[in-house]
Amino acid sequence: MHGAVEINPYKIGNDTACTFCSFRAVCQFDQQFEANHFRVLKADNETIKKELLGEGEPPDEKNKKD
Repeated sequence: MHGAVEINPYKIGNDTACTFCSFRAVCQFDQQFEANHFRVLKADNETIKKELLGEGEPPDEKNKKD
């Protein structure tokens, strides 16, 4: 098995993916290192609800053109 898996956690406001991550001990994400930074997501509560319920278009798909 081979591949590449990057550490790429998100942050919305004060909440981060790391808070609930089962792999914290393995990935050892640390903002003290220059290469480690959060992807800051900006979304209003209504957009988040729609995406969670499957009613909205995923953020990555919105900007794609055919």
